[in-house]
Amino acid sequence: MKKLAVIVMVMVFALGFALAAYAADAPSDTAVVAQGDTKITIGGEIRFRGEYTHDRYNQLSDGSQYTTTTYINPFGVVVYSNKGPITQNNDHQAYTDGRVKINLDAKVSDTVEGYIELESGNGTNSDTWNWGNTGNSTYGGIATGSGATGTYASGNSQVGGMFIRQAWIKYEQPMYGVKVGHQLLILGNGLFFDHTRYGDDAIVVFVNPVKNFTIAALTAKFRNGTPATSALAAQNPASGPNGTGQANDSDAYVLLASYKGSNFNVSGDITAVNDQAIYQNTPIAGGPTFTDSAQVWNFGLRGDGTIGPVVLRGDLEVQAGKYISNQPFTNDGRFRGWAGLAGLDYNIGPAKLTLETAYGSGKAGNDTSTDTPTFITSLGNDQHYTYVYEYRVKSASGLVSSGLANTLYIKGGGNVNITKQLSAETYLYWLQAAKAVALNDAAGFVNGVPYTPNYSKNLGWELDAKVTYALSKNLKYWVEGGYFWTGSAYDYKTGVATYINATTPAYTYNTYSYGRDNAYAIRNGIQLNF
Repeated sequence: MKKLAVIVMVMVFALGFALAAYAADAPSDTAVVAQGDTKITIGGEIRFRGEYTHDRYNQLSDGSQYTTTTYINPFGVVVYSNKGPITQNNDHQAYTDGRVKINLDAKVSDTVEGYIELESGNGTNSDTWNWGNTGNSTYGGIATGSGATGTYASGNSQVGGMFIRQAWIKYEQPMYGVKVGHQLLILGNGLFFDHTRYGDDAIVVFVNPVKNFTIAALTAKFRNGTPATSALAAQNPASGPNGTGQANDSDAYVLLASYKGSNFNVSGDITAVNDQAIYQNTPIAGGPTFTDSAQVWNFGLRGDGTIGPVVLRGDLEVQAGKYISNQPFTNDGRFRGWAGLAGLDYNIGPAKLTLETAYGSGKAGNDTSTDTPTFITSLGNDQHYTYVYEYRVKSASGLVSSGLANTLYIKGGGNVNITKQLSAETYLYWLQAAKAVALNDAAGFVNGVPYTPNYSKNLGWELDAKVTYALSKNLKYWVEGGYFWTGSAYDYKTGVATYINATTPAYTYNTYSYGRDNAYAIRNGIQLNF
């Protein structure tokens, strides 16, 4: 399978350059329709990608066995032995996806603008469709599909749907303005908050008291009368345990300021998130439901400066707040996470070299306190730094695409424009957990003996690379991917030997063996913008 995947990728890569050799540049200008003072600009994007992943969902190769052996001391007589697969399914995926965007920008005057963007997807939290995903095909016997008829009724189906990614109105004067509607939001470098994938319903008011200085305030509605969607939440009812209406909104309030100088930029913001129903639990089956709430504060300060060919960057985020537990016999908790980033970029000719380090606080795997020292993030399912560790497998937070939560990394590498059409980039990451975790193992009892996993901070190393080729005007092809050498934080318990002391059972003990494998992913894509 590995060889087949590599051969396919090489063939596709070669095909991309073959197409480039025969591609002819054609004019492709954005369409503009003018009616009086109104100018309407139409644009969009068509993108197709193919990806192959290995050990994405479990970091253990197929065929790995879990062995259990029992001995009687002191003679080491084997009385029981068993072996079986640790994972039942192959963790290899290969698929192709597609995405379409259509946008319309209406500038009614110098002060009024409206913007609408439609994006494809299979749902409100998806922007792609997978090729061959007809939705109601069945497997086994004769396959059936929704579009095709005849003796082979599969395929011939429409794909995805169109959803509103952005829809907003902006009114702007030289010294002030307001922007209302569903819009893409991000704070600073996006360490804490980045909702630029799908956007939020928000109102933004801004003023420009002096040149290059902006002060803004915004409020965003994350949830209104619908179940909780936070990673901290399981679900939440729309009414209280007594059947009466219960507040369960989630809102954000932000005050921010930024200044752009001739060779430096500084910005800062204060964010308050009030979630009235972040988690619900029914401790006793058939009993009342108790709903928890949370108030989270994030304080961000960041800046960058240019000195000749060198750019220095920095970002500091500090969090506070309270988790309010309404369940009986439980305590409230505090939010006290923080994160920092420092980076240096050196521009030399067509290349840019980067050295960067970032840290996000975390919670140890054996920490049972009610406080949350982990740096809380609210991000889209995008690549935020590494391609595999943070974007494709579960990171030290136990979640995918969770940013810097419980993670320290040091990054080195660069990108270069090899020719006018060809560019490449590669980065090497050293990864550590802020607090020790066991991502593929759990505490408990093994054959009646208390068991504690080997908690570790060692996440591993990752090498990422990307090559992009401009086939023609507004048309590009790229190959990207990463290889993740997993560290001991990803260990699986692959074997246990139980030594039974027949005369003194309390002296019975276990010994364990561990194993893990590396993960990698490779993806190629072609994209047309117009």
